[in-house]
Amino acid sequence: MSARIIVVCPKCQNQMVASSDHIGREGRCQVCRSLVVIKPGAEQQASLTSLHPESEANKSSIHSRTWSSTDPSPLLAGVYGAAATAILYGGILLPLKSYPFTKLFLGASVIPYVTTLVTAWGLAILGLKYLSVKTQRSYAELELELIPLKIGVEITPDNVDQFLQHLDRSPIPQRFSILGRRIYGALDHFRSRNSVPEVQEYLTTQAEIDASQVDAGYTLLRAFIWAVPILGFIGTVVGISAAVGALEGSLGGDSSGSGTGDALMAGMEQVVAGLSTAFDTTLIALCMAIVLLFPTEALRKIEYRMLDRIQEFANESLLRRLTDEAAEDDLPEVVRDALEGAFQEHQRWLAEWQVRVSELGRVIGGDFAKIAVDVQGRLSESDASRIDRMRELNQVLDEIFERTGEASLILAQSNETMNSEMKKVLEVGQQLQQALLDNIQQCREFLAVRETLKIDDPHRTTEFRHPDHHSGNE
Repeated sequence: MSARIIVVCPKCQNQMVASSDHIGREGRCQVCRSLVVIKPGAEQQASLTSLHPESEANKSSIHSRTWSSTDPSPLLAGVYGAAATAILYGGILLPLKSYPFTKLFLGASVIPYVTTLVTAWGLAILGLKYLSVKTQRSYAELELELIPLKIGVEITPDNVDQFLQHLDRSPIPQRFSILGRRIYGALDHFRSRNSVPEVQEYLTTQAEIDASQVDAGYTLLRAFIWAVPILGFIGTVVGISAAVGALEGSLGGDSSGSGTGDALMAGMEQVVAGLSTAFDTTLIALCMAIVLLFPTEALRKIEYRMLDRIQEFANESLLRRLTDEAAEDDLPEVVRDALEGAFQEHQRWLAEWQVRVSELGRVIGGDFAKIAVDVQGRLSESDASRIDRMRELNQVLDEIFERTGEASLILAQSNETMNSEMKKVLEVGQQLQQALLDNIQQCREFLAVRETLKIDDPHRTTEFRHPDHHSGNE
């Protein structure tokens, strides 16, 4: 069980009160705002050890090992990353330096080495963090062992101390895991406040705090994911600068033709080498950023699922077992009598109100029946008049349709007559046209014969006769 300890600021000697659960953590002084390590004095440490010989004696070491956090030590991860980088270069890349792939990491620039070190550092953080998350998930599966049913199915103010003592006797990693710390805080809050809604509010606040701590644990990894591409761009700038400097040096040498050509060729070789370094560093950095990005997002998803599982247990299992019925039995007799009197008065007023509502319903029901009959009669009359009007309208429409049909027949007959007359006119026109064409043809033939006769006997005169004209001798 937690206790209150007095913490003295070493800078301004300000005395502050803290919980024994926070031993080993850091806080700020309320006066000088300096960082203060929360630790008890000698007398307080002895009293805590006598009260809790199993748990309080090791409290500082427990918090220093941060069982309740999934954040690994950045320095430890950096050592692992440096060792992995040394093994990679010394055991793999240098023996295989003749291969084209290894030349990407063994360039003249220092950027590939730094990029590889930062990536290995980030992967080491991910590995240690994954082990911590896996451990916390295993502790989350021991929920029934942390609040066993053998002590009691319901958690009441009478047996909450037994649950707290059971947690104090639990193994250190389980007691100070995320789930164990949250359960212990909820039970301690329930023992102090004896209110289930306040415990629920405490669990919600603690869930938000844990979620913010999880998100803050990825700050360094996010910085690495951003820093690796930036290192690649720095390598690109360095390579391009070296290439431009080499080209400038080759052009500023000997002015003779042969010397200038040789220097220019040498400068171009250096330019190509510098550009190769620039693009190689960018390629390595982008690939390393991808290597860090996807595992980071996957691990974050796993860790948030773990927090959801813990919150689900707190809401479904812990809160349902909490009951504050004992608090109702401790109410003073005066308060209980006042509540009973108020409840009886409320019941009497509710009964009177129900009687009044019933009478009002009967009155409203009778009036409603009369109004309904009247409305039904009016609707019937309106429907009858509407039906008569519809019949008259149907008769008028039938007459209109009949007259329209007759007009259509007359129009069709007139169209047929006009078509037959037009056919006759067209036939007569065609006959006249054919006769005219025949006469024109005969005239042409007569003129042709006449011209022929004139040619044979120029002194002969021929009397014009119509081809159809016959003399009496004929």
